[in-house]
Amino acid sequence: MGAGRRFVRRVRAASLRVAPALALLACRDEPTGATAPFLVEASLSAAPGIPVGTELAPAPTFVVRNAQGQVLANVAVAVKVSAGGGILRNAPVRTSAGPTTVGNWTLGTLAGVNEITIKAGSAPPVRITLTGIPGAAASISPSGAAFEAPAGEVVASAADLVVRDQYGNPVGGTEVALGVAEGGGSVSPSIVTSDANGRVSGFSWRLGRFGGAQKLVASTGSVSAEVFADIRSGFSPQVRFGGNLTEEVRAAFQVAADRIQASVVGDVADVPVLNFDMSRCGVQDATVSEVVDDILIFATVTPIDGAGKVLASAGPCVMRTQSRFPVIGVMRFDADDIAALSANGRLPAVVLHEMLHVVGIGTLWRTRDLVFGSQTSDPRFAGLLAASHCVAIGGAASCADGRVPLENTGGSGTAEVHWRESVFDREVMTGFVEQDADMPLSGMTLASLEDLGYAVNLFSADAYSLVAASMLSPRLSPSLLAPWESMNFPLFEVTPSGWVRRLP
Repeated sequence: MGAGRRFVRRVRAASLRVAPALALLACRDEPTGATAPFLVEASLSAAPGIPVGTELAPAPTFVVRNAQGQVLANVAVAVKVSAGGGILRNAPVRTSAGPTTVGNWTLGTLAGVNEITIKAGSAPPVRITLTGIPGAAASISPSGAAFEAPAGEVVASAADLVVRDQYGNPVGGTEVALGVAEGGGSVSPSIVTSDANGRVSGFSWRLGRFGGAQKLVASTGSVSAEVFADIRSGFSPQVRFGGNLTEEVRAAFQVAADRIQASVVGDVADVPVLNFDMSRCGVQDATVSEVVDDILIFATVTPIDGAGKVLASAGPCVMRTQSRFPVIGVMRFDADDIAALSANGRLPAVVLHEMLHVVGIGTLWRTRDLVFGSQTSDPRFAGLLAASHCVAIGGAASCADGRVPLENTGGSGTAEVHWRESVFDREVMTGFVEQDADMPLSGMTLASLEDLGYAVNLFSADAYSLVAASMLSPRLSPSLLAPWESMNFPLFEVTPSGWVRRLP
């Protein structure tokens, strides 16, 4: 019995000692008004608009107050990003005795609302909100619409540029300088300011008349970009080189091909050519077995007849049976004369002259019955479109009858396949090469291609007009250089199924 009584007393004593502790635990689980979070107050010293991707410094702070307005320390809090996709590092989990920093807050990279939410107990959550604005310009690029136009014309107004920051956000209010770097076109105005969507619009970019690469440089501060435009044309001459051609010669052929692509803009139907041996056109070690889009031109530099005589020969060799447009052409330049042509800058104009023969000037006129008065002292080109342009450039006295004077001297490689030198002088398609590079491609020549059935772009023509002295009377035997080229005319035709046969 004595032992049993002692046991009971010890248990009761233990219960008395634990009770105060349980009472304290109960107080912690259910705070009184003095310790319960009632209000969260936030403080933000930063400007409302902050560049995206920026870490705020100083960081926002907050305090938690009880119902009596006292700041509470060591209160459990939850601080997290709730909008904008930013990053929050070192976020607090309990309050400090004074203002508590939210941690290291870096805004998201997308311009717009950024927000963090602070939650403490049953107090209403507090949100700190600011706007992430675009950063400095980091790139300039097309808006998506292609820059494209026929040579010599203005690109579509829908095509513009967009200024963006390093994260891709459009940047407004940025001055962008514009300048043509390649292609010979023009742009106006030269400085444009981006709008609220970062768009740089309202400028006019006129592409170069000669075709080829078209490049605009747009810059702001240290940021610059190259913007390219395409020449809109459905016609694309393909040039294949034979022999050891210098880069200068290749470049001259490319310039001529670009010019013709800029001038002839309508597509010519594709045609297959099956295993055609190019030796039948005078080109060795070459076979054509492919679908030809528009025209394929073989270009070579080879000995012809020594220096100072025939400089070149050119023309179509194979033509389509239905449209009668050329499929394959050949251009040959005398290896003994090519250096002299390059020396004074005439090579590009001479190459253009020969390539236009391949396309059809002079070489297809008879297939369209466009030569009037052949074998007389006054042969004429009977194309009405070319004649109207002849009048427009000041040639009313020579072309008022609806026909354009053709060369009447110089032999079979010159007469009746060129414009008359005594009337049109320096025009690129007269039959005598000039002493310098000033040989303009006139709208009359382009119109003559239209008379042949091609779709052309007259904006690609050079400025050209006739002087009054050339309007007097035709000189039948002008004192000029000796004939300098020989002409090739079509020898074969290709059927729509690809079979090549000799022309009658």
